[in-house]
Amino acid sequence: MQLVASTCDRPSQDGADVPTIDASARPKRDTTLRGDVTELEVALALMRSGRTVLRPASAGLRYDLVIDDDGIFRRVQCKTGRLRDGSISFRLCNSDARRPSGVPYHGQVEAFGVHCPETGRSYLVPLADLGTMRNLARLRLTAARNGQTKGIRDASLYEIAER
Repeated sequence: MQLVASTCDRPSQDGADVPTIDASARPKRDTTLRGDVTELEVALALMRSGRTVLRPASAGLRYDLVIDDDGIFRRVQCKTGRLRDGSISFRLCNSDARRPSGVPYHGQVEAFGVHCPETGRSYLVPLADLGTMRNLARLRLTAARNGQTKGIRDASLYEIAER
């Protein structure tokens, strides 16, 4: 929501106009909200699959969730996947104005939790399965049009299934 100065039906006590909240004026992209929803969707899918999910107390860490597999802890960075041309794409790095090339997560997480809003499904992708990739990864939902099978990651192998 955005504060928009407008004339009110009733002035403030000192006679000045009071700014009102215009709910229709929304920012183009709310990446924080999208990330929060993705994190909750991945956590819910993991819990439905019977896993124990922990959330760090600090939001400033490089991981969003921790999976506790009987005392073995795996850090998970959650990413929103986008469906394009039969595959789900997601970023493997965090970029901002100071680091436009991005900062990869190698050595700081063990897996990516990916939620695709278009399919409504969540996936757990071990970092080890991505090799040396640093920017973008894809999970294939349909066969490649050119028939390629080498180097393809089948999304069904990573889908978080309910118990």
